Amino acid sequence: MLSKFVLLSILFIFLLNTQEALRFGNTASYYLKKRCQRRNLIRLRSIVVDEAEKGFVDAYENLEDGERCLVALKAWEDSSRNYFLGAGALVEVSNNEVTLWLGESDERGVGLNAQVLALVRLGLELMAFGLDSYEKISAEVSGPGSRLAASRLGFEYSNENELLFEDKVKGPAALTALAVDNLDFRSAAVHALRSLSRRQKWYLKVSQENDTRATLSQTHYYLSRAFLSLEESLFFKSISLDFDTAHLDSVDGISSHHCLLLEDGKYLVPQTESLVSKIIPRVEAIIHSSALCSTTKSIKVRDVFLREYFAANDASFINQQRSSLAPHFDTWADATLVIDLAPLEHDGGLYIQTHTHPSTRRLIPFSANGTDAFIHDNSILHGVARLSRGKRRSLIFWLSAKQSSFENQSNVLLNYNDMHRAYCCAANMENNQNDDYSAADAQSIYAALAERGHSLSACRLGSIREGHGDLVGACAAWILAARDGNTLAQEALADVLSNVAENEDMKDLQSRVTLAPGDNFRQLAKLWAKLASHRDVSALI
Repeated sequence: MLSKFVLLSILFIFLLNTQEALRFGNTASYYLKKRCQRRNLIRLRSIVVDEAEKGFVDAYENLEDGERCLVALKAWEDSSRNYFLGAGALVEVSNNEVTLWLGESDERGVGLNAQVLALVRLGLELMAFGLDSYEKISAEVSGPGSRLAASRLGFEYSNENELLFEDKVKGPAALTALAVDNLDFRSAAVHALRSLSRRQKWYLKVSQENDTRATLSQTHYYLSRAFLSLEESLFFKSISLDFDTAHLDSVDGISSHHCLLLEDGKYLVPQTESLVSKIIPRVEAIIHSSALCSTTKSIKVRDVFLREYFAANDASFINQQRSSLAPHFDTWADATLVIDLAPLEHDGGLYIQTHTHPSTRRLIPFSANGTDAFIHDNSILHGVARLSRGKRRSLIFWLSAKQSSFENQSNVLLNYNDMHRAYCCAANMENNQNDDYSAADAQSIYAALAERGHSLSACRLGSIREGHGDLVGACAAWILAARDGNTLAQEALADVLSNVAENEDMKDLQSRVTLAPGDNFRQLAKLWAKLASHRDVSALI
């Protein structure tokens, strides 16, 4: 009897627990189903961007003292404007700083992808207003959608946890990717790139304008005020000499239009010998006292020459006389001293560039009297911006020390991760082949530098491989450099890609060249072909 009672009790408890479990299971299933039910998201067909209504950014509620809204935009899903996707504004904080405001929509049916795409498009439109006018561009975001959009536009967090546009590498690369990968973004991204490229007309900032030696960098370059006297500057500016127009410059193959005053320590022009010999000790002294070549006390002035540039619309330009000089390194010298003898008589002029993208280009702020000297080592990418007005004459000193071995020197520089100088050593090895080193040695250094992301080395490596008949290897190297904004690599790659469809031997090139995830081979071809046909490639990318 007792055992029957126990068995019935156990059965009753079991049935009770089962009923509770079923009730709980049904309830949990209901809530899970409700929670996980897929939202009905809109299908984004197109994005329409409109200017926001007046007062959308309210001066009293939204802006701090001193801030000014330059432009505010809204993004909608197609022309019917049924769905609001997001909004943004460009707000001036100070004379050299703007903030990009991005805010995603909270409307039902607008998913994360739609938010990001809309804010990227809207952000590109806004950035075209400010990239060429403001030095610092920050972003303020309101959620995950706007944060992802800012990242795709080239913004990254600084050490102070501030979201800033990075204009040297990530920013240009991000805008280029948007121009290549998405037809809807291409026009707006190209406008933003053009706006960014106009930074190349900015001047390098000098921290101590009135100092006799305004230091810009302790290690690679600086500007020395009043290095020449007014009389010395006027002498070199006005002296009449024969300039060599037959010699073609190794940088661009155009007439160098220079006059050698001193070559490898030997004076060539009697009229200038006395003054040049007087200036050389000052040049060597200022180099030795700087941090540029402090470890190389044997550095000496080897060459001194004058160069002339003419406005591109000048009649003399028709005679192949130069109006600009492409960005390059002085591979023949350890240090260079340049004096612009009449800065006010022309536009354009000497610039330095800290990266391959022209947005990092900065003109050197020479004083009007033509007495300043700009000194840099051979790790500095530099050139002369195109003249559209006047005539430019400059006095240049090349200094170098006799090196025991370019190869040993380049290996030391590689170990210290000084890639620009290692590149210059490889170029010297290539130009001065002998029993100690050959072109193959230079190529191995280019390859090592390309692996570390040095775009100039990757570009040169591509040209060498092309010369050896290795077109696949050449394209692989050029793609590395082209993604980094190297215009020479972009042109070379566009040349090759435009022939892929026409050349039977190149039909399998697409499958043999390794592209990064997300790259579209056909769109890369189209964009680079367009860039290659553009008169001034640097104006686009």
